[in-house]
Amino acid sequence: MKELLEQAEALSGELVRWRRHIHENPEVGADLPDTCAYVTEELKKMGYEPYPVGGGVVAMLDGDPNGRVILLRGDMDALPMEEQSGEAFSSKRPGRMHACGHDTHTAMLLGAAKLLMDNKDKVKGRVKFMFQPGEEGYKGALHMVEAGLLENPHVDAALGMHSQSASDYPTGTIMHTTGPSAASADGFKVIVHGKGAHGARPEDGIDPVNILELMLFYAIPQGDTNPTAHRLLDTFGSLSGVMNASVENLCQVKGVGQHAATLIKLFAAVVRPYLDDANRGGVVLQSTDEICRYLLPKFAGRTVETFYLVCLDGKSAGVFREIPEKYAGLPATDCGDRLIVPGLVDLHVHAPQYAFRSVGMDRELLDWLNTYTFPEESKYKELEYADRAYGSFVNHLLHSTTTRAAIFATIHVPATELLMQKLDRAGLSCYVGKVNMNRNSPVYLREISTNQALRDTERWLCETKEAYRTVKPILTPRFIPSCTDDLMYGLARLQAKYGVPVQSHLSENYSEIAWIRELCPRSKHYGDAYEQFGLFGGGYPCIMAHCVHSNEDEQALMKKNGVFIAHSPESNMNLASGVAPVNKFLDDGLRVGLATDVAGGSHESMLRAMTHAIQASKLRWRLYDQEVKPLPFERAFYLATMGGGAFFGNVGGFLDGYEFDAVVLDDASLDHPQELSVRARLERAAYLADDRNLTAKFVAGQKILG
Repeated sequence: MKELLEQAEALSGELVRWRRHIHENPEVGADLPDTCAYVTEELKKMGYEPYPVGGGVVAMLDGDPNGRVILLRGDMDALPMEEQSGEAFSSKRPGRMHACGHDTHTAMLLGAAKLLMDNKDKVKGRVKFMFQPGEEGYKGALHMVEAGLLENPHVDAALGMHSQSASDYPTGTIMHTTGPSAASADGFKVIVHGKGAHGARPEDGIDPVNILELMLFYAIPQGDTNPTAHRLLDTFGSLSGVMNASVENLCQVKGVGQHAATLIKLFAAVVRPYLDDANRGGVVLQSTDEICRYLLPKFAGRTVETFYLVCLDGKSAGVFREIPEKYAGLPATDCGDRLIVPGLVDLHVHAPQYAFRSVGMDRELLDWLNTYTFPEESKYKELEYADRAYGSFVNHLLHSTTTRAAIFATIHVPATELLMQKLDRAGLSCYVGKVNMNRNSPVYLREISTNQALRDTERWLCETKEAYRTVKPILTPRFIPSCTDDLMYGLARLQAKYGVPVQSHLSENYSEIAWIRELCPRSKHYGDAYEQFGLFGGGYPCIMAHCVHSNEDEQALMKKNGVFIAHSPESNMNLASGVAPVNKFLDDGLRVGLATDVAGGSHESMLRAMTHAIQASKLRWRLYDQEVKPLPFERAFYLATMGGGAFFGNVGGFLDGYEFDAVVLDDASLDHPQELSVRARLERAAYLADDRNLTAKFVAGQKILG
């Protein structure tokens, strides 16, 4: 023990260095790319092979394989507040600060990892290190658990701790207890039925102070909200005056912060339409899930007019009616009356098929692949052809409303790397996959052996994983019929080794599903076949395109594993595959994005994809299943932005801390005689606008067009 304590003491300099670096570079929420990268690099220096799980970082120390597995946990996220400490290592990021000790937690866990690695031979078991994002209200631990944190290997016990700033405990004290020891938060429903009264008989009414106290309790749970409620009423004159005040003005009242002000504004925005719906149709919300499903279409695609959108360090800092004083010195761009829209995300597109889009749309999927797709993709063996074809694809993608995309290339490594180079130079943020196929495909478009396919794929991963600013590799087995079992298992090993995501196809049409039953007789369904190969989400991000005919069990597995569905409405109609019940997917809590699926789809425009999704859902509802309602425009917009954007992290909106992806549309040429709301203009643009209406485009804060 004495020796271990001496070794720990010797680490003090490293602990200080780690803690100060993390403190200087705080990140908020569940998406912590810089912190995760830093932790990963430090773990690698110690001899670990860290890997991503559910937005966090995990590393394993393999001591005695026959011993128990112990998990050590540390959280990494900061708080959305301004640092005023004046320390030399103060936060370098405005509005973000490690004020709750998570910088020390991360440093301590790194120290534990270093100490245990140095004494690996003495460890009687195995240790799993959990570096967690999103502790401050973002369910980071839950996301990691759902992504498989506690399995492979199974965790027998978990240990966590929290630093304490209480003055009655001297520095160096360690406290522990049995039973519950840390506070948590949960939600509950409160319905307040108001009642007015004459001033001479206040006892007959319900005091608005009491109502405000209840509302503020949610945002200020540990304080006395009565004085704050009085100050609000004194400032704005009445309860309605409080409700109608802006967030900025509410924040001027002592005791009211951003969260409390936002909550006050949300009460009216949510309660009024809910009561209307309840009175009309008897809507009663009884669970958190029901509340989320109810609110999503009411807030997704919400528009505001004549506001300031602030970009800071490549991320959105929020939307404001007036520029906050702390941002007053930033350069400003006046977009006039144009529409500023979050960048659209194409979750599934085939770059080599772009050259023959809109050809062969009278065929079904498998016939179409053999007749058109495979002969075209074989041409990419020649770099000269690939250069011309990919140049056209990237140019059209750059001049579209798409800012991010998940892209299939071909089996050819040089051509795939050429595509990645072109996308990176254009500034587009993309995942690009070298396709794998070693069976049930033409000889001229088939990898010659499993071993060669895996060697080529691993070499490509090593060459491209850190080679580009905005483009990353993604494992891409075309679909199970085109890949042998050995190849699929080999790709799963590469996924675990390099921590990369995967994309493929799933349950696109009935013939394909029947084929899977023949090839994988032990699988319960198509998704289960991917699961058995280890390529169906869980610990690694995963996109499955189409899912038109996914059964209930398959959908449940996708939800459990966090698999993203790439909904491709035009392609599914063109190739007679059917129409996916995308509204049901959303209602059931599945992760869904929107895709063009060029060249199954005829156009690279995500605006068209939105309208196709709406149209297809209407046909499905009218002709097939009236239980699944058509998509409203707001949900189609959500699919094209935040729905698919979530695969890339905090992407697809202008929320604080989200990557600043934006497109500016000039809809002046779409003339109309009537006055239109911003929402109506956006809907018209989805149906009528094209690349001629695009005037500017930003990806992660960088202007790449306009």
